[in-house]
Amino acid sequence: MKNTLSLSGLFRNTEFIVILMAISLVSDGALATQQPVLKSFEVIDGAYLYKYSQVINARSKDIYAVLSEHNKISQLNPNVQASTVISRDGDTLKRLLRIKQCIFFFCFKMKLVEHIVETKNEIKSTILPKESDFSGGFSHWQMDSIGPKKTILTLSARQKPNFWIPPIIGAPIIRSVLKEQLGITFNSIRLITQKKATKK
Repeated sequence: MKNTLSLSGLFRNTEFIVILMAISLVSDGALATQQPVLKSFEVIDGAYLYKYSQVINARSKDIYAVLSEHNKISQLNPNVQASTVISRDGDTLKRLLRIKQCIFFFCFKMKLVEHIVETKNEIKSTILPKESDFSGGFSHWQMDSIGPKKTILTLSARQKPNFWIPPIIGAPIIRSVLKEQLGITFNSIRLITQKKATKK
């Protein structure tokens, strides 16, 4: 009887059930085989720091060309609702992204304004806090050739949101959702790059 009551009490814990559902849905998703490799993930003082990489069968310069189409970032992930270059001066530019991400029944609309510097095989961006829904952060895309048509694509980033995230959405769920979304993004980069290469 005690065990029955104990189990009943456990499964009345909404937070516990939701976390289990989230981990299960993300782990068993259709994109599981397309996800990038997690190198690191941690939460420090409310900021999310992560690093992911994936080998893509394409030339680094072709991947770079896709990532540097800043007005077309929305083609890489449907959660990016708009991408606009506000200004440009040579290899530096200012970019606006509008992003919508839903986790369970919580949906977040985020405005991200970044200062971007383009260099050979690298695209580095720094969040402009006064114009964004983040109090700080950066992203760094790096493309390293490991063969004639093979590249390691790596994303290192830090983001500190300045909006409220429900306590039920903990770091493990953020990590799982992030990995799923990056799986979509990396796969889109691969498909678009390879499609463009076949047209040349």
